[in-house]
Amino acid sequence: MPGRTKRKESESDSQRLSFSTPTQKKFISFTSEDSKILKELKRHLAPEAQKFVELFYRHLLAFPQTRSLLADLETIARLKRSQTDYFLSLFDGDYGRMYAETRLKIGNAHEKINLSPVWYLGAYSLYFQYLVPRLLAIYSKNPAKQRKAVLALSKILIMDMQLAVEAYHSRAMEVIKKTNEKLAQLVVQRTEQLREIETGYSDLVENSPEMIFSVNQHRQIMTMNRTGLEKLGYQSDRLREKKLEDLVPPAYKFRTIEHISQVVQEGYSELETVFLSKEGKEIEVEISSSAMFNPTGEFQRARSFARDVTDRKKLERQLVRWERLAAVGSMSAKVAHEIKNPLSALSLNMELLRDEVDSYQNVDTKEAKELFTSISSELERLTNLTDEYLQFARLPKQIPEPIHLKELFPRLIPLLGAELHRRGIKLELNLPDNLPALEGEKNQLMQLFINLIRNAEEAMPEGGSISISAEHNDFFVLIRVKDSGTGIAPADLPRIFDPFYTTKDTGTGLGLSFVQQVMREMQGKVTCESEKGRGTTFTLYFPLKGGAADD
Repeated sequence: MPGRTKRKESESDSQRLSFSTPTQKKFISFTSEDSKILKELKRHLAPEAQKFVELFYRHLLAFPQTRSLLADLETIARLKRSQTDYFLSLFDGDYGRMYAETRLKIGNAHEKINLSPVWYLGAYSLYFQYLVPRLLAIYSKNPAKQRKAVLALSKILIMDMQLAVEAYHSRAMEVIKKTNEKLAQLVVQRTEQLREIETGYSDLVENSPEMIFSVNQHRQIMTMNRTGLEKLGYQSDRLREKKLEDLVPPAYKFRTIEHISQVVQEGYSELETVFLSKEGKEIEVEISSSAMFNPTGEFQRARSFARDVTDRKKLERQLVRWERLAAVGSMSAKVAHEIKNPLSALSLNMELLRDEVDSYQNVDTKEAKELFTSISSELERLTNLTDEYLQFARLPKQIPEPIHLKELFPRLIPLLGAELHRRGIKLELNLPDNLPALEGEKNQLMQLFINLIRNAEEAMPEGGSISISAEHNDFFVLIRVKDSGTGIAPADLPRIFDPFYTTKDTGTGLGLSFVQQVMREMQGKVTCESEKGRGTTFTLYFPLKGGAADD
């Protein structure tokens, strides 16, 4: 039945195409009259099929892209036969399901040999160039028939081009579908692998013996592994409410803030500090932090590894103490027994001798008194030298007490003022009235400043100036001791705090070492900046109690 046949044809086409053949014909206005006109043309054009095919293949051979597909004579002969059949089929007059399927097969064949649609579709221009003049000649006496014939030819060639594109499209969609299926399988596999890696990584991080955490640029804690939570005694959500400096004692806040600032600016930093657990237990740690950036290069977070070195530091301090006691204690014992006591006896006998000389009447004792003065000065120098060794070896543990610098420095003036004046050195004090009190041992702090001032004094044999200034914030009091002396050579600068290291002929090498030792006892630090011939500046950082950090 015609109707039934049409419906089956339509269903069959729709299974292979994105449109049915009737729909395609309707869309390009291809009518039964067009079919008749094309069928009538077959008797005129069939005898010219061979001639057209020869012209067609000569044209293909002129281009390397299409010539490469015509590798041998057998292939050329086979394709010429196919091209002849195709040429004649244009004028069969039957343009239904079989016609569409044949065109699809041709398109699929071209796609399989990787013939680009550019060349395949471009070849239709040859049909137009050859056939349109022939139609005009055939119906030269009938302009109306000419127009109808040209339109019918144009419609059937356009329909063939649509089917060719559909073949390429169907093949492409098939390839895309298979590729997507492979990609989907690959994504599933990779996702599973990533999940396994993530599980392994998470287990490695969570159970690491080190505390692993991350903070943002404002030092807000973002993550902390299980080891860190257990050591610090916090729940994860409570810890995320804190900043990194909230986990350290007040004396370490400034250095902790500096640490993260350096990570943001330079990408990496290391820090030795102390964490306070929720119960107040001190945990000495070494922190290594690296910056993590987003794809645009902006800082995202700092990833940090904190190693608990409490036990190791305790052993190191014991070892240092034992080594120092072994070295300095042995030496100080010799000084005490072999030098200190004879020095005392010499000083006493010299005073007795001075009294004896003073009792002489009518005798010129001026030269003797000058000798007594010289001997007394040397004895005093040796006594001070032995005292300095003993002081370093017997530095007592600090018992903190409030120390007001405005009260401390006036006590130094009587001790050092006369000598500084004699050497032509001006001492300037610039201390704010609202300077907070420090926590430390007063006598040790006095000796610390005496050592720094004497160190500056020895660097200015021709006179100069020493300025002591101070400032403070919520975390620390900063004091600078600056001189206009000869400065320190760059090669000597890294070692100036080492015990017994000195560049002076008469120095012991313990003055600055004592300064650093006192600062460490106070949980502070001392730094030195110097330029040869331009002077030296020592900067002391004294931590404050109860400091509150802000951004």
